Order: sequence, then C-alpha cells, then structure tokens
Amino acid sequence: MVEPGTEILVIGLGKSGKAVAERALKKGAVVWAYEDDEEKLKKFCDSNEIKVFDSKKSPKIDLVVPSPGIPFNHPLIRRSSENNWPVQSEIEFAYSELKPDFIIGVTGTNGKTSVVEMLAHIYKKSNKPFTLAGNIGKPLSSIEKLDGPLILELSSFQLHFIDRFRANVAAVLNVTDDHYDWHCCFGQYLEDKLKILKNQKDDDVGLVNFDDQILAKLKNDQKIIGFGSDSEARYKLNDKYLMANGEGIIAIEDIELRGKHNQLNALAAMACAREAGLEWPEIKDGILSFKGLDHRIQYVDKKNNISFYNDSKSTNPDSTKKAIESFDEPVILIMGGRNKGSDFSFIKDYLGSRVKDLIIYGEAAKDISKQTNGGSLTENVEQALGNAFNKAAPGDIILFSPGCSSFDLFSNYAQRGDAFMKAVRKLNG
Repeated sequence: MVEPGTEILVIGLGKSGKAVAERALKKGAVVWAYEDDEEKLKKFCDSNEIKVFDSKKSPKIDLVVPSPGIPFNHPLIRRSSENNWPVQSEIEFAYSELKPDFIIGVTGTNGKTSVVEMLAHIYKKSNKPFTLAGNIGKPLSSIEKLDGPLILELSSFQLHFIDRFRANVAAVLNVTDDHYDWHCCFGQYLEDKLKILKNQKDDDVGLVNFDDQILAKLKNDQKIIGFGSDSEARYKLNDKYLMANGEGIIAIEDIELRGKHNQLNALAAMACAREAGLEWPEIKDGILSFKGLDHRIQYVDKKNNISFYNDSKSTNPDSTKKAIESFDEPVILIMGGRNKGSDFSFIKDYLGSRVKDLIIYGEAAKDISKQTNGGSLTENVEQALGNAFNKAAPGDIILFSPGCSSFDLFSNYAQRGDAFMKAVRKLNG
C-alpha cells in the first residue's frame, strides 16, 4: 500500500496513469510523472501537485507504475531495473490498495471484452452487485469502492508487471499471435497471459479453453478446468448446447450472437459465473438476453439486399478469421489499418470460397496485398466501402473486419467503426 511520503514515478499519462497519480496523491505520496508528450505532461502536472520527472533532479524512487501501453523495454523501465526501483502494473498497484474480496479475471487475445460484458450483464439481470473495470475502459485505480465481485478484463500489458495479484476465478480464452510491437516474442506474450493463473490458491479456479492448441497443454494441470468442444472439458460446447458436466444448459439456437467464437465466449461467461457461485436460472437468463457489443460483428444495415457488418474491434488476423467464419453467405471483406507485425497469409485460404472479394485500405494495405496475393487497394474506409458496394450482389455480406490496429487513421477502434457505419448510412441503395 502507498504510504505518505512514498516517492512514485508514473510513466505515461493515459487513463490508467492519471488514475494512479491521482490515487497516490490522495494517499500523501510524492508523485513524479513522465510522458513523451511534453505539452500533455506539463498541463497535467501543473494542474495537480505532481512533479515532472527529471533524471538529474529526481530522488530515489520507491515505486514505478507504467501505463499498460508503455513497452517493457522503455528506457525508464530499463533504468528502474538498473536502480532496483520496484515496477508494478496499474492492476497490481490498485489491487494492493483496494484489496478486493473476490475477483473474476478474464484474459485472451480475442473475446475478453465480450466475455466480461456478458458477465456484467448476467450480474445486472440477476440484481446482484458487481464492479467492472480493467482493460474494458475503466482503470481499476479509479474505483473508489468495490461493490460485489470485481470483474476484470486483463491485457497482457496489465499482467506483465504483476506480483501478488490474485484472481479467484481466472479465464484464459485463447492465445494467438498479437502485439509483436510490444512483446519481444510469442513466448513472452504467452507467459504474460498465463500470469493470470500465477497466484491462485487451492480453492481458486483456473478456466482454460481446451480448443486452443497452446492452452490445451495445460490439461494435465489438476487445478485447471477446461471449456470448449474438447471431450475433456467440464464446460462443453456441442452443436446444440452449452453444457456443464454433461448436462445441456443453454440451447445454441437461442443465443443471439453469430459465430462459434461467440458461442465459446458465452460458454466462458457461463463457466465464470457458475464457478463464482451464481445459479443456473440467472446465468441462463443473462446469456439469452445479451444482445452483443458495438463494433463486434455488429449488424449495421441492409441495402439492395446486401448486409453490412461492423467488426472494427478486430485488431488482429485471428479475430478477422473468426468473423469470416461467422457467415455462410458470400463475404466481401474490408481490411486495413496499421500492421502490428501480423501474418495475413491465412486470407488466401478463404479467397474464392468464403471471401468473394478483398478490399484493403490504410498503412497495412501493401503488406496485406503482398501476403495474400490479391485485394483491391484503397486509401481510406470510405473508399474501401464504396469499392465493396460496387462489387456486391444481392445476398452478399460486406464485412468490415480490419485485422489491424486503428492508429493509422483513427484514435481507436470505436472511432474507426463509427466512421464505417456513418459511411454505410450515406450509401445510396
């Protein structure tokens, strides 16, 4: 816990960094801050009792808290290691301050937000208290008081610098190639994801997707409970039901969300809720009444009998693959954005079968075209949509599933998705 006079260095002044700084100030800590954007740094420090970090003037630091987006090899983090300054993630910092009684933690390359939102919906529908925070948008450090179990969406960045953080129910949804702009390699990325299981005790629960080739290697761990289509999974998905211990709980046909990946997300949410102590009727009611999230295979409109779907939350190839596989109809796929070092060659397996045409835009356009040996290149989302609409026939799906980060043309995936939906509504049809 932070004590008065503790010297804390906060690196990065996004939402998480600001939340840490403000909480530490309230506890009487001496807060130093560093931010690459000097104007942003000066403005924040001037409006608070925060000192601008200067390596020549700053004293010995007692604790370093980097924002989740700060790479582990950032010069100040390297210097922290050299000076033996303890480094904690924002999640670890908040955990030590709030001391939650019960945590449901969810991580994975894809599906995290869907699962935690589904869990929150289950609790809300059952009139049970809960607190939602983490990577979903509300920093844990900004929470003043916990109400009920804490539901946390956790990224690999947030888990990298944990120490004592403990999730009572921890779910690992999947681990596929991603974030090579931050992690040195897949091994480190996987290691960080699995840290969610690190401090669990005998009465805690680790839920792992046995359908994931990498995670299936944990089957022999007696502490792990599996979910998925695998025969050894306790929570199982088949063609007709979400099941638990061999009993059909929820009929697949009653779930509103498209795609097997969303059925797996529902299964994970069901497993988390059950292991956290909720009863089957309230779990079932919550899952069946869940309508899905914005920017995740979100139906937008239909024009000339052509349906438009916004999957702007797709920021890596695996999520685009899952989106494609959610449709039986011919798909005209729009991809693009900023490449994070991803491999897009998988698209070749779909071109001419599930994917009728590929339209590409943004910084990654040439990379995607080169790796797929195809695609029509355009400059932006609006041009890509216009091209797709011209190629589409009645009964087709136009799927906006970028498979890249949004940071070439947009501030975030939500702004990107809004731009796509706005462009769809402007189409004459």
